[in-house]
Amino acid sequence: MAKDLVRTRHQIEKFYKLKSQLQGVSLRIQAMKGVTKAMGQMNRQMNLQNEKMELTTEVMGDAIDDALEGDEEEEETDELVSQVLDEIGIDVNQELVNAPSAAVAARLRRTKFHKLKQRQLELMTVG
Repeated sequence: MAKDLVRTRHQIEKFYKLKSQLQGVSLRIQAMKGVTKAMGQMNRQMNLQNEKMELTTEVMGDAIDDALEGDEEEEETDELVSQVLDEIGIDVNQELVNAPSAAVAARLRRTKFHKLKQRQLELMTVG
C-alpha cells in the first residue's frame, strides 16, 4: 500500500509537469496565431502599397513618355513645315515682319464696335 501511495504521488507529479508543458504549448500556439494574423495583415498592406507603387510608376512612365513624344512630334512637324515652305520659296520670318499686326486688329475692333453700336441704336428706336 505504501508503494502504491508513492507511485500515485509520482504519477501526480508527472501529470502536473505534463499539464504545465501542455499549457506552455497552448500559449505558444495562441501566440503564433496572433503573429500569423498580424503577418497576414501586414502582407495585405504591403500588397496594397506595391499595387499603388506599380500604378504610380506606370502613370509616371506614361506621362514622361507622352511628354517626350509630344516634343519629338512637334519638332518633326516644325521641320516638315519649314522644309515645305523652303521648297515653295516662302520665308516665314520675312512674311511675318511685313504683315500688318496692330493696325489691322485695331481697325477690326473699331468696325465691330461701330456695328454693335449701330445695332443697339436700331434696337432702341424699334422698342
